[in-house]
Amino acid sequence: MVNGQGAQMNFELRDPSLFYKAHPDPEHHFKKFHIDRILSQLMGKNAVWQDGQEIGVMAAIRGTSGLDVLASFPTGSGKSLIYEVAGIFDSEFNHCVTVVFAPLVALMKDVYRRFYKRNVKAMIFHQDMPQHVYIGFISQLRARDYPVFIVITPERFKKNHELRQIIQNIYEAGNLARFVLDEVHCLLQCHWRPSYLELQHLRRDFVDVPILAMSASLSTDDIAETIHTLRIARERCILLGLSPNRPNLVYRIVTSTSRTGYSIAITDKKRQRVTKTQHIINFIQKKHSEKSGIIYCTTIGCCKAVSEELRKDGVIARAYYASLTDEEKSAVETSWMAGACHVIVATTAFGMGIDKPDVSFVIHYNMPTNLGDYYQESGRAGRNGETADCVIYYNFTDSHTKYTLGRESTTFHRDSDEKFELRKLMKPVHQVMAMCLDPLRCRRWQIICHLNPEYSPRENCRACDVCLGEHKNFILFNLHGIAKILVDLLIEIHDNDPESDVHPKRLVDICWSSKGSKLKSVARRDGWEPNFSFPNGEKITKAGLQRICEYLIVCDVFREYPRDRGRYGPDWYLAVRVIFLF
Repeated sequence: MVNGQGAQMNFELRDPSLFYKAHPDPEHHFKKFHIDRILSQLMGKNAVWQDGQEIGVMAAIRGTSGLDVLASFPTGSGKSLIYEVAGIFDSEFNHCVTVVFAPLVALMKDVYRRFYKRNVKAMIFHQDMPQHVYIGFISQLRARDYPVFIVITPERFKKNHELRQIIQNIYEAGNLARFVLDEVHCLLQCHWRPSYLELQHLRRDFVDVPILAMSASLSTDDIAETIHTLRIARERCILLGLSPNRPNLVYRIVTSTSRTGYSIAITDKKRQRVTKTQHIINFIQKKHSEKSGIIYCTTIGCCKAVSEELRKDGVIARAYYASLTDEEKSAVETSWMAGACHVIVATTAFGMGIDKPDVSFVIHYNMPTNLGDYYQESGRAGRNGETADCVIYYNFTDSHTKYTLGRESTTFHRDSDEKFELRKLMKPVHQVMAMCLDPLRCRRWQIICHLNPEYSPRENCRACDVCLGEHKNFILFNLHGIAKILVDLLIEIHDNDPESDVHPKRLVDICWSSKGSKLKSVARRDGWEPNFSFPNGEKITKAGLQRICEYLIVCDVFREYPRDRGRYGPDWYLAVRVIFLF
């Protein structure tokens, strides 16, 4: 883990003694005794600290002296226990309140249920809460009957001036222990949650209140951006980190071998083409029959369709998405947690904060938005330490949905550099595409290297499709010639008709088609033939040619630009960003 000033931390969080030596505390033994006691009260008398938890709590408690804490721990490491123990400690000994910002109502309710079971007083505030509950909580706060925790969404904090004034009063009375930003990576995705930007004013409005920010998917760049956005003084910040590597998770990418679908083995020699959903059903029934799993889809319609098809084939599945009522969401969650429902087909509204130990697979029906989100979502699997499968079904067209997710469609001219406002959003999507298209580099290495290169595996991980040799029939060829054909062809099209919009499929079709044309002659001039073969005699497929086109997009040789098509959103077309000398 890199600290705020770029220097390497010289202690490992698995060894608390090194941390305590680096951060001496005269009250160490007193605090250690009581946080151990609180742990036993919450988790049982035989409970022990997991890696990093004890140090996280001690660092948070030291935060009452004015230090901020930023913790980047892997999924399933029990991050929430850090602020729970620290909050209870400060409530007992300092009579202080901890304010927790949570991104999802479902996560808040899960936190509240956990506090209720443990007899810890908490109040939650969100936009869907019943009015009588809200009035009751506000009345208690006005009477200074403070809870241990106030859990609130950023939207409620921004818009509810009454609640904000109460928190201000608690602060002025010296009873505000800290702000906790759970899943702080959401702060960096504020294009779809503008209210998160309000949290950057915490340091201005509550000058000396410590901030405890936690996430599992912060890259080193994200850490620096988070510190800057929250206006945290680097010299007053304790950075804690553990390796994000989850060795029991097996990462795989599945791509269609043609435009007609996916291939499954019927016998040793016979294979059959099936749809994506049928391929997933075959995977579940073969490897994870009657086991718990999650399938992530981008849209509500996709969730409904996939869950229905799963049920038709005997897989007990339920759909979960944001527009369900609270009762419907609760029923689906309860059924899944109890094992009555085996598979949840959900949008990303489901999963954050969900802690079900026996999830044996996580499937992304559509490509994830970025590698950080993928790490978070795939991290729902294998929390019991058992081997679990994490599979992405890669489809190039998914990238176009991800570009505009949460934004209004806009039309840009392909040659207008200053109008490419979506370029920042394209970059993380292209990083996911690059991983999916690469059959040679370890998937785990690419994911962890994105989060923190210091922890990336140095050798075969033995737990991804690449390292397991599932692409052993892949033959490496120099595709320079074919790439030049595609680039020259696109340049020629735009030279002939500057207003022409060229979709990637159209570019491939021009090369592939047997019909003669002026554009066809350009491709043939560069050496293209419909029966183009590699040195070993293997012929390139149309899907393979499409894949090369996708590589050129990822490598920024081709740039995509949108044309708005109304209610169905934009279509995306190609332009040559830079003319390369081949």
